[in-house]
Amino acid sequence: MITLPINKIYAVEKVDWNRLKEDSLQLVEKEPDNIMAKFRYSIALANLGMIEEALDTFEEIEDTVSIDEFNQVVSPYLEGITLQSEDILSLNYAAFGASINKEYTISIDYFKRIIELEPDNIWIRNYLALVYKEIDNNELAIETCEKALEVKENEHSRLILAVIYYDTGHYIKAFFQANRAGSLVKKLLRDD
Repeated sequence: MITLPINKIYAVEKVDWNRLKEDSLQLVEKEPDNIMAKFRYSIALANLGMIEEALDTFEEIEDTVSIDEFNQVVSPYLEGITLQSEDILSLNYAAFGASINKEYTISIDYFKRIIELEPDNIWIRNYLALVYKEIDNNELAIETCEKALEVKENEHSRLILAVIYYDTGHYIKAFFQANRAGSLVKKLLRDD
């Protein structure tokens, strides 16, 4: 297996997510079983707002390798990462890796750190909201989506809000948010 010192290339305060996506995709095409390249590709997609594609790739990783194998591959990239780190890519590794491991409180801390460093990254805010929803903290999930919407209007935050409101019996609010989620709701309805 070929591995590139990709952390060294991208270990900066800001990450060129498009470049990371393309570089990781090229590596995945050469090495389809390269777990780290797939994980890196998923993270790039997630940070570019390509949510469906990111989730598909995360799911592919979970379906093809055990959690132990995943952790063994990812752990060297997490060495030395703390909540004081400014390495955006490594913080993403830690946040998404913790989510995959269902270590949600750890994931929340890393997502919050990324938001401190990249307050305009609505996509990380949406993932944080999903983690809050996963642990049944709907109040913080709603607050996180609302903050993402303050940064930039987007259908994903609206869809998350619609699901939360529906799940909690607030059907009028759910309908309102679903209506504002537009094409995402239409796509979900077509897929079902």
